[in-house]
Amino acid sequence: MSYFPRADDFALAPGYDYTPAGPNDFIFNHDTLQTVPPIDDTLSDTPSFHNDFDDIRPFSSPNKTYIFSTKYEKFHVTPHHRAGYNKIYNFRRLKSFFFELVDHLPDTNQLQLKIYTNDYHMSSNPINHDSTSRLPNFKFQISKQLTHFFSTQKVIPRKLQEKFFTLIRKKLLERLDFIRSHFILEFTSHAITLTQ
Repeated sequence: MSYFPRADDFALAPGYDYTPAGPNDFIFNHDTLQTVPPIDDTLSDTPSFHNDFDDIRPFSSPNKTYIFSTKYEKFHVTPHHRAGYNKIYNFRRLKSFFFELVDHLPDTNQLQLKIYTNDYHMSSNPINHDSTSRLPNFKFQISKQLTHFFSTQKVIPRKLQEKFFTLIRKKLLERLDFIRSHFILEFTSHAITLTQ
């Protein structure tokens, strides 16, 4: 069974902990790297070219880790804009959370993912994450934002968090693919002129 970390589950590193860690205990910043035996392989004279350029990520580096953060950003909607289809923004009616995904590197040194919300009780303190890529893919970004959301909220029980984490991430990725394909379809339909 997978275990979903929460902000209040912090345990000290094994060298500093005076209580023995059990098999179900979660320890932040534990070493997950495994040693891989070296492979004896000779390089070929002809370079191999990839036909699929989407698989090539020029921003990744196996030896370097990049730090990025997730944080809540509060938004405010004026009262006369909370009626009708804008009911989603009314903080007394429901709490809204919008994930901002980054598809290009920002001008700043650190990448920051934001979760926009109308819930003023959510802490805006950022949580740092490590990545081997300067620009993480959307699945990784959504996973870290969901982790941040689930670790800071107090309404959804942990069993439901564990049960629906992958489903929610999958549905968000499907929605993202739908929006991107709709944008591409609309862009290409405006670029094509029909003549008869």
